[in-house]
Amino acid sequence: MKLGIEIITPSEAEQDEIDKIIFDELVIGFYRHESKKRLLQIINKYDVDGVILGCTELPLVLNQKGTKIRLLDILELHVEATLNHYLSIQ
Repeated sequence: MKLGIEIITPSEAEQDEIDKIIFDELVIGFYRHESKKRLLQIINKYDVDGVILGCTELPLVLNQKGTKIRLLDILELHVEATLNHYLSIQ
């Protein structure tokens, strides 16, 4: 644990399920309600303060309505950091 932050990753089997949902559904612009439900089950299984949605397709189906755990949209975070940096050098 560094800086008081512990990183927890889903099990290998869960990672395989997530990859399958991303590449077999989301990347081609399609998803099943069961897939969203499964992603939320995986997220809600862990005792964590937040989850990094490290794939830009995940926020297409996941939002705060499905969980009390804070979801961190990596694309949104990058845009915000870029804008903050740009504005700080003006």
